[in-house]
Amino acid sequence: MKQYEDQHLQTFKDSLLLAIADANARQLEKYGIQKYSLFAWLAMEIYAVDELSKAVNELEKNQGSKDEVFNKAIEAATICLKIAEMVKTQ
Repeated sequence: MKQYEDQHLQTFKDSLLLAIADANARQLEKYGIQKYSLFAWLAMEIYAVDELSKAVNELEKNQGSKDEVFNKAIEAATICLKIAEMVKTQ
């Protein structure tokens, strides 16, 4: 199994932040402004992490792609950040 070294979020302000902003825009376009309980938001996050888990599993079996893992990780991160923002500002 390939090992991946922590990159200390060096690309956060550049590519990662832009990818999260793009994912947020896609989610807003697809679903509009959403309003749910924290438990419902957590359920959405669990689903997103499950999708990420499947993508990682496929990559490790050499049947998936790093792009798919990246995209699923960004989707999960976007939901996590939305939860953090909601509890911080509301």
